[in-house]
Amino acid sequence: MFTELRNHSSTGTISSLLSEQGFVYEEHLNYQIGFQRPAEEIFKSIGPRTRKNIRRALNKGAVRIREIKDKTELVKGYKILRKTYRVAQVPLADRSLFEAAFDVLFPAGMVKFFLAFVHEDPVAVSIELLYKHSMCGWYGMMDRAYRSYLSNELLTWHILEWGSRNGYQLYDFGGAGRPQEKYGVRDFKAKFGGGLVSFGRHVCVHQPGRLRLADTAYRFYRRMRGSGREKHE
Repeated sequence: MFTELRNHSSTGTISSLLSEQGFVYEEHLNYQIGFQRPAEEIFKSIGPRTRKNIRRALNKGAVRIREIKDKTELVKGYKILRKTYRVAQVPLADRSLFEAAFDVLFPAGMVKFFLAFVHEDPVAVSIELLYKHSMCGWYGMMDRAYRSYLSNELLTWHILEWGSRNGYQLYDFGGAGRPQEKYGVRDFKAKFGGGLVSFGRHVCVHQPGRLRLADTAYRFYRRMRGSGREKHE
């Protein structure tokens, strides 16, 4: 029904070409962190409250982080994603997408799967796409039942530190929402001291009628799911 290009850098001179081909530009924010400095300097650029939370989580030692290197462990991360997306009433890609990424991209060193655990319970997951000297956050969620352990902050810092120490030059948070809309995820990403950029997105609608129908059905579905959840609370 439509094609969407999510820009991670300025489209520059090709913007006019995209426009000629029917793509419409939409503002969309993002945060990026440069790694052209020691990890210690990157840590200092993180907001003071977040730095304090990370230190506290490290001192407590309740959260441990492990990279997934066995395909059978993908289900642990997927369960966290599925639970969070279900609460947010947002559709999630099928598990086969992540299994395919593991089969194809993992052997090529182009994806990393990280899991955070509290005791033996997986509580947060982050999936990073790697290309040349850049890292990009693809999917990341935490189980809110464990939010007091600050696993999401600790996991994010672990990834930034890993990227800095392994020769990467840039971390891309993968999007921070539309400028005119409140977005809690943007607030979380802003705490890590990255630069706010707006390279936007280009969207080409191929079937306007079907897209409008799908959008209406999706909004109705979310409204009904929300009403159903309220009745059971």
